[in-house]
Amino acid sequence: MERLHNLYKKYSGHDVEEMQPISGSGSARRYFRLSGKAGSVIGVIGTDRRENEAFVNLSRAFRSCDCNVPEVYVVSDDGMAYLQQDLGDMSLFSMLSSPEAEEYVEAVMRTLPDMQLASGITEEMLYPVTDMTFCHVMNDLNYFKYCFLKAAGVEADEDALEQDFESLARAVADTPPELMGLSLRDCQSRNVMIHDGSPWFIDFQSARRAPLFYDVASFLWQARAGFSASFRQRMVKTYMEALGRHRCVTEA
Repeated sequence: MERLHNLYKKYSGHDVEEMQPISGSGSARRYFRLSGKAGSVIGVIGTDRRENEAFVNLSRAFRSCDCNVPEVYVVSDDGMAYLQQDLGDMSLFSMLSSPEAEEYVEAVMRTLPDMQLASGITEEMLYPVTDMTFCHVMNDLNYFKYCFLKAAGVEADEDALEQDFESLARAVADTPPELMGLSLRDCQSRNVMIHDGSPWFIDFQSARRAPLFYDVASFLWQARAGFSASFRQRMVKTYMEALGRHRCVTEA
């Protein structure tokens, strides 16, 4: 982990006094908490330079629009490691059963349009793809089928399910331009940290252009959240009101 120690020294002028691995996402990236006289930061070691670049560039663009995302402090010369702001250990997922959960979910719905329609996001920042296509949606849906439905032993009519998948994928692919924006791609409570009393978004390096409501559905219908139908409906209305600050979109 010498490169992270060197980055901390370069960033702060001080040596690392303590370094602890922390659990990360489902990718091959590795995360560490580095502490010293300059405070605590999160060190990231990636396996894909372009993926790292996507996160760093998107983070800087989002922060220029006052969005709550971690600041990137310093990047290694080879682009394979960087230090970012430490947002603590409290994810929204860990708080879903708490009394404050609904308040934080509402805050996510209020701020999500600011991320999706942030200015300064260029095509060059998006990796590995720029747009969500029919094939990408089908891949997501098949992942759901094989890793959730079949793993849970849920019986389904394969032909009917495939027709539903194709219908949904076509609807996504045919979304009109006024309903398109930036999808964070994995918008769920594990990727929202609670820091200074507000939700902060992480793990957006695979963002791409997609229907605005893709992230809304991903977040409100995430399998383990267990949100009620009435709560989801209220949160959709909250999102629509927030979206109205950016675009004139009517609820169908």
